[in-house]
Amino acid sequence: MTMSATFARGYGLTISLGVACFVLPACSSTAATPTPDGGLEQGGSSGGSSSSSSSSGSDLGSSSSSSSSGGSSSGFAGSSSSSSGGSSSGFGSSSGAGSSSSSGGSSSGTIATGDGGSGGGKDGGTGSGSSGSGDGGGACPAGAVFCDDFESSTMLGAGWTVDNSVTANTVTVVSDKTKAHSGNNAVHMTFTTASCATFIDETMGVPATGSYWARVWILANTAMDNGHDVYFEAEPSTFKGGVSQTGVRALNTQGNMSINIAPPDNGANSTMALPRGTWTCFEWNTTGIGGTGGITVYMNGTQLMAATGKPIPALGEQRIGYERYGTGTVAGDMYIDDYAVGPMRLNCN
Repeated sequence: MTMSATFARGYGLTISLGVACFVLPACSSTAATPTPDGGLEQGGSSGGSSSSSSSSGSDLGSSSSSSSSGGSSSGFAGSSSSSSGGSSSGFGSSSGAGSSSSSGGSSSGTIATGDGGSGGGKDGGTGSGSSGSGDGGGACPAGAVFCDDFESSTMLGAGWTVDNSVTANTVTVVSDKTKAHSGNNAVHMTFTTASCATFIDETMGVPATGSYWARVWILANTAMDNGHDVYFEAEPSTFKGGVSQTGVRALNTQGNMSINIAPPDNGANSTMALPRGTWTCFEWNTTGIGGTGGITVYMNGTQLMAATGKPIPALGEQRIGYERYGTGTVAGDMYIDDYAVGPMRLNCN
């Protein structure tokens, strides 16, 4: 079942998107049909609460907190509470659609979340929350039309499709805070030495024309190759998966990191190798989709490389993972966390 929803913030921003079976009682999440992470950015307040009482402020719902210090907020008629710091809930507060925290800000739910956290609040709420973190650790920033911090389940959410050409490679959601960028969960991929395309794909945030921004944190372990490999690749909606000879590849490695657009198989090169064994934030802006445009890539908030004046096909999906064209010399693995996509820059914080 698919439904279309339009939600508007108090300051007039409206986003329309297709959403797969969420929060409706007749379409509840099960192990076979998990819901994607993130709550709707468009509902609820993003404010802090007063230090020893309660406050409320929202566009479509209201929140009531009993926190001793910090902020709390809710989405579409949801609620949350915390003992210290800020928290936010998305489209309701049950069935994985909201979360609360005892320290700092957190958020998860269905599709995208708001900003909960410290201070006087973004669209409602007053007071001076003490230690909330604004956007739940960077998982779902304001302006995202789709995002996932992978916190709601140890199964991949329904917003994603696993695209794996080699059955020996694995794609799992692990629950281990030492393996995650934020929270407890992250996607873990393992790779054999075979030529492969092992990705998670989403179609909710990539437009057929125009432009978009995306952001993700990855940790690529040192055992992976440094040949012609691809990590982020956007494809037309007609793409059927597997190893690709076409694609708009925001992060490609051919020795150093590069942008690769195929055809005509060119782009831009950086002077840096892909960082290994550490969490790294990448952002990219793709413009001129369906015509002539370009890609600009940022690493940890700083521009890394840019390709302009390139043919950019109509797009329909974004792939995050690992593609290796030739047989590798070593196996390897990588982790993925805190993905977000939208019409504006989403930043690494």
